[in-house]
Amino acid sequence: MVSSRSIEPQIEYQKSNADWGMTFLLCGAYHLTATKLTSIAATGFMSDAHLYDTSAAENVTINDQSPDYKYASVFARMSILLKQKYLASFNFRRDGSSRFGPSKQMGNFGSAAFAWLISNTRFFAEHLPFINFAKIRGGWGITGSDQIGDFKFVNSWSTTPGSYMGSTGFIPFQLAESSYSWELCRKLNIGIDLHFFKDRISISIDAYQNRSRNLVLSDNLPGTTGFITIPARNSAAQVQNKGLEFTLAASVIRKKNFGWNSTLFFTTASTVLYAFPGLQESRYARLYIVGESPTVQQGLHSQGVDPARGEFIFEDRNQDGIFKHPDDYIVFGDPDPKFHGGFENTITWKNLQVQFFFQGVAQKGYNILYWVYSSAMPGLAMKNQPLLVLDRWQHPGDISRLQRFSTGENAAAMEAAEKFAMSDRVFSDASYLRLKNISIGFTIPASLLKKTRLTSCHIFINGQNLLTITRYQAIDPETGSYNVLPPLKTWVAGCKISL
Repeated sequence: MVSSRSIEPQIEYQKSNADWGMTFLLCGAYHLTATKLTSIAATGFMSDAHLYDTSAAENVTINDQSPDYKYASVFARMSILLKQKYLASFNFRRDGSSRFGPSKQMGNFGSAAFAWLISNTRFFAEHLPFINFAKIRGGWGITGSDQIGDFKFVNSWSTTPGSYMGSTGFIPFQLAESSYSWELCRKLNIGIDLHFFKDRISISIDAYQNRSRNLVLSDNLPGTTGFITIPARNSAAQVQNKGLEFTLAASVIRKKNFGWNSTLFFTTASTVLYAFPGLQESRYARLYIVGESPTVQQGLHSQGVDPARGEFIFEDRNQDGIFKHPDDYIVFGDPDPKFHGGFENTITWKNLQVQFFFQGVAQKGYNILYWVYSSAMPGLAMKNQPLLVLDRWQHPGDISRLQRFSTGENAAAMEAAEKFAMSDRVFSDASYLRLKNISIGFTIPASLLKKTRLTSCHIFINGQNLLTITRYQAIDPETGSYNVLPPLKTWVAGCKISL
């Protein structure tokens, strides 16, 4: 059972004259979410007929949890407008959350934003009349996050699964550290908005940079301590993401019986591990690289198949005859999209309307060779295989794409296959362009419905995922998985009638 209560009082003050205006807002907030969870596990019934009667069970375990979540905040904002051209906004808030330890519950955050309506200047009015709206804006701020789960700062106990001499025992369940505090993110953004020819064309450009620190993460422990993790601890790592967002909207044609509106948008984004003190001495040294994406992929550089032995071969970068990290590993890709965008169009002609939307993504991903050699190696796994596995080495001197088949008896081939599954050959281009949606609709004119009892009738047909252009070497570039069905190609037709 979950119940919640919220209180959010507000006070607003406004004052203005011909040259300036000011708004001051003071808010408070209190939020409580009370959760009551009860689970009952019963075993040892004499008969299936008594499965719903817990008193007939030999062993009954009842587990109660009441993780209440409390959040309180005080918030102040002041907005200023000068001469209908300059805007400024200042925010400050102090938040408290029950998800942190007693001395770490409170956090202070704030932001500032500025904008200049340059289209309201005399220069634009006299020299650039075709630009009817132009605004330059920017902002900076610090935000906090408590989305980490409840009571991770408390050492907790759990009952044992069974009993001893009729008594229930208790065992340690969670080893906690109460020193962690709010995750912090510094945000910076600048942008410009332009409208041309009485809003027939509009352009919006945004550039942003976010830098997160004090990340709250779980940390592994040796099993000899009796626990395998500390559930929450502030990390010394800092992660930065930045990007550019662009939107172009245009009313291409405006006629009485014909219209065409288009919207083109795209986003470029990158995420890097900005800093990680002590990374090389930590257990994360094999996973992360400062200056690279946290999801960057590392492995050996594949050099094909040895024609003599029929086994995958790899580049030994330091020529020592041993393949190890980091000496022989290279960075060969990142699965995070570098670019994604879309192109949407709406065309109307009298009572006919056509809409379609193209989606485009530039990315890399694991191809079908990864799924083959990581979970279904030819000759060993009793699974269906793609046809490309037939291009394998069979005799000395063969020039082939893949190595010999092995049932597991050839240790060298097995070791080479394991290295191959972590090499750059299993990671390739997964970019695509997809016709995501198309919709065609026709509204029957009212003049044709006069002799019927209908007030309106709209006929439509919609399609999804109808066309995909890609070089991806697997099932679908959007899902990026060999075991997941791609988005379904669907057609829906219907008629909407009003009486």
